[in-house]
Amino acid sequence: MPDPLLVLDKLRKWFRVSGGPLSHSSGHVRAVDGVDMTVGSGETVALVGESGCGKSTLGRTIVRLLEPTSGSVWFDGEDMASLKGDSLQRKRKDIQFIFQDPFASLDPRMTIGDVIGEPLDIHRICPGRAARAARVSELMRTVGLNPDYASRYAHEFSGGQRQRIGIARAIALNPKLIVCDEPVSALDVSIQAQIINLLKHLQKKFEMAYIFISHDLNVVRHISDRVCVMYLGRFVETASKRDLFDSPRHPYTKALLSAIPITDPRIRREKIVLKGDLPSPANPPSGCHFHTRCPVSSDICRRETPKTINVGDGHLFACHRV
Repeated sequence: MPDPLLVLDKLRKWFRVSGGPLSHSSGHVRAVDGVDMTVGSGETVALVGESGCGKSTLGRTIVRLLEPTSGSVWFDGEDMASLKGDSLQRKRKDIQFIFQDPFASLDPRMTIGDVIGEPLDIHRICPGRAARAARVSELMRTVGLNPDYASRYAHEFSGGQRQRIGIARAIALNPKLIVCDEPVSALDVSIQAQIINLLKHLQKKFEMAYIFISHDLNVVRHISDRVCVMYLGRFVETASKRDLFDSPRHPYTKALLSAIPITDPRIRREKIVLKGDLPSPANPPSGCHFHTRCPVSSDICRRETPKTINVGDGHLFACHRV
């Protein structure tokens, strides 16, 4: 595995919730609940799981768009969770974010040139208008956009072009890590392939690492090196892409993989249908959070939180019954 660039140690992000106007009680939504993760230089680690499992919250907490409740985020030798002010801003130059919605993440009042050039202004990378304009033009060409469009606005572009603009903004400062929060889920399938290929090309060219958040396992299979499967704020399985897709251990991982569409009608595969809905992270089940939907759960699953088991080669999972 590459040298660690990012190390999460028991990271938590809880949101306080009120019991309502007639109640004095309050509780917490445990969106991220004690996560350990490592990302190596130049590596792509995918986060997968159902909507509401905490993937996006984890990504936003890593880059400090959300303040962590506890735990540490060690990035390139410093704890991001403890940085403030100028120290945090300097570190943020090396860790950037690509948002899911390519339109909502772009200021409609700014030209595309200003959107892409804003990080350069904040970090004072290109002094002078000529140097800034040259850098913006270079970034637009790098992501496949015509530099002559720099004076246009976001509403004048298609969804795929808007996401290219977001990518250009993210790579403007030559970051070491980019958190990609479902960057292709709002795009047509043909455009998805173009954006994924662009991300892979940029990663190879600039030697960046990615945290790739997605619910599309076909996309994950194409882009990732390792995969972390998340359920109710916790990782239930982490493995290399090959081990996870060929030899899944956790029942939840098996259920997710069984839902991948098969295009070949000659192939038959049993589909695992999970019972019930995802429980509320404000009131998660006791023991193993997955036991209320697990097809192989037993009494111990309801009583005790499973320990993480390492079966070798970084393949980790947390399950009593496997």
